[in-house]
Amino acid sequence: MDANDLISRWNSLDSERSAVKAKVQEIMEYCLPGRATVAVQRAEGHNVRELFDSTAETACQRFATGMYNFMWSPARRNFLLRPPIEEGPGSGDVWRPLLAISETIQDEMGSSNFEEAFYEIAQDWGTAGLATMEPSRGLTSLYEFAAYPFEQIVFAENSRGRVDTVLRRTGMTARQIVQEFGPGPQAVGKTIWDAYSANDGRDRDKVFEILHGAIPRAEYSAGARDVLNMPVASVWVAVTDRILLRESGWPEQRYLVSRFAKASGEKHGRSPARMCLPDVKMVNQIEQSVIEGAEQVVRPPILNPDGAALIPDKRGRIVYKPGSILNYRSNPMAPGLRPEPFPSGARVDFGAEYAESKRQIIKSAFFNDLFLILGDEKRRTATEVRSILAEKLAMLGPAFGRIKVEMFDPMIRVLLSILAERPDLLRGIPLGYLQLSNIRYISTLAIAMEYAELSLIEDAMMFLSPLGELDPTIFDNLSFDEITRGFLEKMAWPVRWLKSRDEVKALREARMQYQAQQLQQALAQQQIDQAWQRTKRPEPGSPADELLNRRAA
Repeated sequence: MDANDLISRWNSLDSERSAVKAKVQEIMEYCLPGRATVAVQRAEGHNVRELFDSTAETACQRFATGMYNFMWSPARRNFLLRPPIEEGPGSGDVWRPLLAISETIQDEMGSSNFEEAFYEIAQDWGTAGLATMEPSRGLTSLYEFAAYPFEQIVFAENSRGRVDTVLRRTGMTARQIVQEFGPGPQAVGKTIWDAYSANDGRDRDKVFEILHGAIPRAEYSAGARDVLNMPVASVWVAVTDRILLRESGWPEQRYLVSRFAKASGEKHGRSPARMCLPDVKMVNQIEQSVIEGAEQVVRPPILNPDGAALIPDKRGRIVYKPGSILNYRSNPMAPGLRPEPFPSGARVDFGAEYAESKRQIIKSAFFNDLFLILGDEKRRTATEVRSILAEKLAMLGPAFGRIKVEMFDPMIRVLLSILAERPDLLRGIPLGYLQLSNIRYISTLAIAMEYAELSLIEDAMMFLSPLGELDPTIFDNLSFDEITRGFLEKMAWPVRWLKSRDEVKALREARMQYQAQQLQQALAQQQIDQAWQRTKRPEPGSPADELLNRRAA
């Protein structure tokens, strides 16, 4: 890996997205002003643009909160690992170990900084439409997560449209660089080392640009275990001196770049804020006009006819304050002339109503109404819930599917790889088997989407019921065991509450055997009773004969 090539590639990819950066910067200024540093530099706490309405920022925060609470809630289990082939041989023996591993991962995530990082990327989904997170091995906990802002990341896709190359450019102080890569000019470069060691260390907090690349290796030895022969190269470069700081490797891409929505032919994502940006601009313009109109109503302009001039105060100003005295010079030729307010006729109420209609559009674009429905504690019937959610989830479904593929699925694979460093936590299951296991999401939002699908099954059963009254044999076409398990799984029924298929089969066989024995004994008793009535001994060796002998004994 060459440092100059890596820097040139960053410059090329960054220049290609100049129009996207300008659009994201504009969106951030309206919807997330605290993070509006995509294309401009600003002092902390300073807003680039003067805003007259906070609806967009509030809606974005509620969107991030809704994704945080309902897409990956810290208060509940959010996914389950399932066997690669659920009906395959031995699959029944790994259900409970997979469940235990799933719970271990989520417990470790709960003790890490995942919630903080996830909230940040949820904000990026709402504004930039693109978010990047890196899971890694933590120092004080098993996992650690980092969310990176839009301007730090450039990426490239493979032939299938999946992100496989990621470059991150960020600033680090000289002290941090030496801590990470070691002391000496050979380790960090002459410029950084001079800043660290000169002037009694007073320049150690000077910031330098560092470039990190995660790039697929064109050739690597699949059998080798060292970091230079892993599928993904991890390369650190000091931009100032253009030197290679470190080269290592990852078993998989750990920069998880996810797009909220993506149009065909585009590489960067689209966000809810981008869709409603015209309305956001409009409501800010309306609010500015409403403020000016309200000020004219409260403090109307003064008509000053010629010859009835207002007399300013000592500072040369006309003071419009409650209780103030406005002096004017009357015209002896026209004593009736005097200053008077100008009735502007401004319709402040109309502007407020129009602004409110735009606010509702903005809130709907950020799915605030959907999250209110999911969090509403008011009891509703199942039909009401499905009818309300069906329309709302139809808009969020594609985005949720893309996020699962681009972030959640690879994130869980990475977490499994990190978990493999603790073999005692794998429950005796090989990592290769775990990496092939299926993932089922059971967060509130995922269950709501699956629960909406249950209406189709319920409707089908309602159509079949009248036919079943005419001919009950039509239900022989249905596997009620699979229907029952499907219903319970879609409603996030805990796996440990379900018996395995082998246990159900053994229970039914035992029940059938017991029923057969009871039937056999009942028939034998019937034969005995009949034999006593006929005073005829049963055939030797028959069940009735054996019971008769036991009774006689």
